[in-house]
Amino acid sequence: MLKPNARDDHQRKPSAVPFVALSKTSVQLPKYRLATLGKALSRGSMDNLNYKMTNTGLLTRGISLIQAARDGLVEVVECHIDAISANNIHDVDEDGFTALHHAARYNRVKVLELLVNAGGDLNIKGGQDEIRPLHMACRYNSGSATQFLLARGAEVNVRDIKGKTPLHYATRRGHNVVTKVCELLLDNHAEVNCQKHNLSTPLHVAATCGNIEIARLLVNRGAEVNCRDCEQMTPIHKAALYNKVDIIRLLMNRGGDINAKDKKNMNPLHCACWKGQTEAVEYLLIHGAQIAEADCSLKTALHWAVQFGHYETLETLLKVRGWKNLLELSDKNDQTVLHYAAYMGNVSVLKTLLESGARTDAKDQEERTPLHIAAHTHCVSCYHQNTALHYACSGGHAEAVQLLLDKRANVMLKNTYDQSPLEIVLDHCVERSSRDDSDPNLMMVFDYQYLDPGPEDESSKMNRYFAMNTMISYERDKLLSHPLCQSILSQKWVKFGRSIFFINLCTYLGYLFSLMMYVISMDSWSHPETSLCIAPTVRIFPNGTVIEDQDGETHMSTSSKLWAFFVLIFVCLFFIREFFKLISQKGKYLLNFFHWIVWVLVAATTIFIYPRGHLPCLVQWRAGWVALFLAWINFIMYLRRIDFVGIYVIMFVTVLVSLLKAIVMYFLFIWAFAGSFYIMLSGNQNLNNGDEDTNPYSNIWTAALNIVIMTLGEIEYVDNFLPVSGLEPFSIDTNILLLIFLFLMPIVLMNLMIGIAVGDIEQVQHNAYLKRIALQVDLLYNIENNMPKFAQRKVYIRRANVKPNEGTTTVFHKIKRMKSIQITLQQQSSLLHQIAAKLNISTSGQQQETTSIIGSTIGQPDGLSQNTLYDNFDIMQRTRSVRVAVDLNDRPRSIIF
Repeated sequence: MLKPNARDDHQRKPSAVPFVALSKTSVQLPKYRLATLGKALSRGSMDNLNYKMTNTGLLTRGISLIQAARDGLVEVVECHIDAISANNIHDVDEDGFTALHHAARYNRVKVLELLVNAGGDLNIKGGQDEIRPLHMACRYNSGSATQFLLARGAEVNVRDIKGKTPLHYATRRGHNVVTKVCELLLDNHAEVNCQKHNLSTPLHVAATCGNIEIARLLVNRGAEVNCRDCEQMTPIHKAALYNKVDIIRLLMNRGGDINAKDKKNMNPLHCACWKGQTEAVEYLLIHGAQIAEADCSLKTALHWAVQFGHYETLETLLKVRGWKNLLELSDKNDQTVLHYAAYMGNVSVLKTLLESGARTDAKDQEERTPLHIAAHTHCVSCYHQNTALHYACSGGHAEAVQLLLDKRANVMLKNTYDQSPLEIVLDHCVERSSRDDSDPNLMMVFDYQYLDPGPEDESSKMNRYFAMNTMISYERDKLLSHPLCQSILSQKWVKFGRSIFFINLCTYLGYLFSLMMYVISMDSWSHPETSLCIAPTVRIFPNGTVIEDQDGETHMSTSSKLWAFFVLIFVCLFFIREFFKLISQKGKYLLNFFHWIVWVLVAATTIFIYPRGHLPCLVQWRAGWVALFLAWINFIMYLRRIDFVGIYVIMFVTVLVSLLKAIVMYFLFIWAFAGSFYIMLSGNQNLNNGDEDTNPYSNIWTAALNIVIMTLGEIEYVDNFLPVSGLEPFSIDTNILLLIFLFLMPIVLMNLMIGIAVGDIEQVQHNAYLKRIALQVDLLYNIENNMPKFAQRKVYIRRANVKPNEGTTTVFHKIKRMKSIQITLQQQSSLLHQIAAKLNISTSGQQQETTSIIGSTIGQPDGLSQNTLYDNFDIMQRTRSVRVAVDLNDRPRSIIF
């Protein structure tokens, strides 16, 4: 291997072998190796070149003709030309361009000359757009290359695949070199008004790019200032779109139409407002642009500016004479600019238009005011009786909702889907997977932030905010039945409510058991003859110690003392609990009737067992039966919160309240008949064998009580009203009054009260269901609100992922469900059979066959593996899904705790 300056004894001529090897590879070299090769060539030493090529690996990696043409390596290009044929000069790179294209792009005139002399085609196509070397030279401002190609005969108006000529490419640039290229093209007879496939001329391109010198050159060379492209836009339209004020001025001075209309009937002012080009808008308005002109959609320039939120452009338009008329103009949908501003939700634009006097009551074709659209950012039609508040809630726009509420919008107005705005808010807090309703893997995601913002929320500083309390206060039963509300109750019940409730229930059961055992362990007071607080058979010493009676029996046993002690402990616990509830709930506590029952219970129990060690006296025994009675009543009230029995307790209370409302009229009748019978029968000697003490009508009070008993059916006609002669002198009067009584009291009044009690049992059941939810809410809220802050943060639930169908695929569940289907189908079949019988249609054979099929399928557990059973189960699930989808808003939705 020779060094650069070494000389062999036999001096050799430069060899073309390295260049031949170089030309057979297309691997590109790093820049530092190209620099090495360039220096070797510049020194004119073939030996030096061979040395560099050998030591830098150029023989193995090589430089392609395209790379050499791009980098201007004339000697390498010459070597390639000597080593390859003329056809290989047009080899392309990965982008489809030849060495001629690269030489033209980088203004390599000497390389272009070598390639053209070697047979290169001046008009060869390259790249996806099939551009020529002249296109490439004009595109990249290669003035010398452009001049060379034109001088050697390149077509000056040649077009690429999009119809663009070299002049189109040249007008895209904006400096002096490009201007000279354009002059060169025009001097060589380039068409100044040539159009590409979209009908754009070079002047359109120049107006878009904003090169004032090129635009002036084109106009001076005869370019048409009002020429139109495929969208019927003139160069002024293009200049207005891109805020090229100088171009607009030039074109207008040369006869350009400032109010020219394009394909959509838009003038340059519309285009400038569309893009928010304030400077162009000002110039156009000053020079006579028509501000009230409308496009094909009847939108004015003000519509375009407002639609895209260009506030500065809006202010410019509102300074022009006649701007007030623009506020009243509407588009083809009867929407004013205020509708557009409301749709965009741009507060500053809305404020400006309102201050300028825009009407807020204008309605579009769908009867929507700007307020409707402001409450909903999406383009939703105002069908189905949706109010502005519906849209605001659906879009989750808190500010719009607050605005509407401040204006006293009705929160309970419903659309045709029977949905109020509040229900829409709750619906948006529930996400569900795309699985079928009966799929065990169905996932539902509940977001509770609107129902329960948490202990750290500002609204929970004084008292914990819980939206369901508000729903209860305003009796929003449909909201309480929403799946979101049911889900949060279920989550809180499982998290902490269930354990605390059953602890309280077990404590109360301990009290009730102890009280019962205390009563059982004591001898009951039988017909006392004294009201003193000591029994007549008990002697008591001055220190109050009870001693044995004359029979030697002890009245206060050890077990009685023990049960009394337990009862006292539970009473103390109840007192402490109720006291703290009174402190925390304050005045609200006193409004609950059952809280008063608890206090009476505590007081009565205390009187009954205190003082310990003494036998109960008459007053204490009276307190005892009151305490025991209220204890059981309160226990029944505890059961209201248990799912499988609570609803019936609440139904009982509801019916009782309904009856109490009608009891006033009932008592009026009682006193009417009691007074009348008292007059006629109080002195009758035939009643009860003349015994005045056993005569039920001997006084007004016993007469009233006897009337109540007679109303329930215990009339005792033979004993009290026969013989008739014994009723003298009121025998006829008594029987007439008795007939009136029998008609009014047992028949009419009792049936009326029964009708009140069971007349609307479905509504009673529905109200009982909602009442139980209210009790559950009250329980959970009071428990959580009385917790310390750190405990509230620990049990707080923001989101929950729930699988509602989890656990429904077990064999037991399927058997249970199929038995339920059997009962339902049998009931329906029986009903249909009765209807058919009324219509004289024979269906007994079909009914028997259907019943036998159902019975045989359900009766055997093996039926679960049969296709029929699974088909029936699938049908049932699909029917249930359809029913739920149809009646989603018509029946309460429940999650069982």
